[in-house]
Amino acid sequence: ASYEFQVNGKRILGRKTKWGTIEVENTTHCEFAYLRDLLIRTHMQNIKDITSSIHFEAYRVKRLNEGSSAMANGVEEKEPEAPEM
Repeated sequence: ASYEFQVNGKRILGRKTKWGTIEVENTTHCEFAYLRDLLIRTHMQNIKDITSSIHFEAYRVKRLNEGSSAMANGVEEKEPEAPEM
């Protein structure tokens, strides 16, 4: 849930119903916390591998191919101009 509510002075994520507020992080109200923990534990290495091999490499290739000017540490380097005679 993307809604924040103030309950007993605490900010919680959840949703309101006519019966009260359902707290997403409260395991007596919802199984979301269990599901999130399970998915993160079982898929963390896969998430790391995909982030590195696909997303970062695509970003790196895009940055290397941008424009014809040389970039070093995010600062454009200009080619030295030939002195006028």
